[in-house]
Amino acid sequence: MDILVNSHTSFGNDGNHLNLAINDGANGAVADSVANALHAAADHLPVFADFVVGIVNSVATPGLASTFRLRQNYPNPFNPATSIRYELTKSSSVVLQVFDLLGREVRLLVNEAKPAGLHGVKWDGLNDAGLSVSSGLYLYRIVSQNQVVIRKMVLMR
Repeated sequence: MDILVNSHTSFGNDGNHLNLAINDGANGAVADSVANALHAAADHLPVFADFVVGIVNSVATPGLASTFRLRQNYPNPFNPATSIRYELTKSSSVVLQVFDLLGREVRLLVNEAKPAGLHGVKWDGLNDAGLSVSSGLYLYRIVSQNQVVIRKMVLMR
């Protein structure tokens, strides 16, 4: 695959640290403090890329989902926004929410019927009132197809 210059944004690893620790020397993708935090979490992190192909709030790809699944958000840790993807095996009602560690709802991202397929939504780190939330660990939960799945994510401001 050929990648065009300025067509993507790397998160966590600038691609120059493939055989080095993520905080070994300058990292062009993140600040030194973030590289140190990522190194403390795990020394061997993959390279993530967010490719610019247009602005999409939700994408449905019918027929591709073989199991109901909530994917890990990316990037994670994130600042200022992250993408959350999920797969539906059939048309279903979907509720996707973000919670703080005390179990309080921070943001309702999805509350509607969706067709079968792959879907995605971005969370911009704002609560339901439109205010920025603080750095920290958050949970996101999907309820659909008589199942509940919860995952963790980290916002680093």
